[in-house]
Amino acid sequence: MTKAKQADRLSPENLMNYHLSVLLVNKLYDDGEITAREKAKMLTILGDKYGIDSCSIFAA
Repeated sequence: MTKAKQADRLSPENLMNYHLSVLLVNKLYDDGEITAREKAKMLTILGDKYGIDSCSIFAA
């Protein structure tokens, strides 16, 4: 991965959008709207979309 792409995925805006999306997924799960399996799938999709590795310190 180039340094420019790495910098983009770790930008404050990208991280904020990622964490906001994760909060929404967690709220859906807490409210019983989605299952644990659906939550895991959504978090994987969000990680891919925002370029956040699940092992990253920035992952939810």
